[in-house]
Amino acid sequence: LYPNDPKFEFYRSAYFLGDSLRDTTKKLLNNASVEFNNKNYAKSAEIYLQASRFDPIDPSYLENAGHSLYLLNDKSKAKMLFDSVITYYPNTKGKAYYFKGLMLIESKSSLEESCRMFSISLKRGYSDAQKAINLFCK
Repeated sequence: LYPNDPKFEFYRSAYFLGDSLRDTTKKLLNNASVEFNNKNYAKSAEIYLQASRFDPIDPSYLENAGHSLYLLNDKSKAKMLFDSVITYYPNTKGKAYYFKGLMLIESKSSLEESCRMFSISLKRGYSDAQKAINLFCK
């Protein structure tokens, strides 16, 4: 009933992970964020993937690892992660759709498919997709 409520998310992670694993993933998330902010994208991706192994229910770790790999220009691995999120996590916030759309633009693939990805991303609440729609799809 309340999938976006932070309190519900805390209870969900405590129930499924237990306190020690929840604390571990929180530390990993903090470390990955620091590495990402310091532009150490390879290390950031590695840590996000490690966190994903501890909490496979949360797709944001895979999305963030994909984002890091995207910034490293490792497009094939990034695409694999984004496709995995799109396929196996139907209730994501749209980040994977956004980055897949950008990758389609960069590879000069179908503009129509890119715009479809941006549209899905925006509908799921990823606001950066609006900028991409304005830039590429109008």
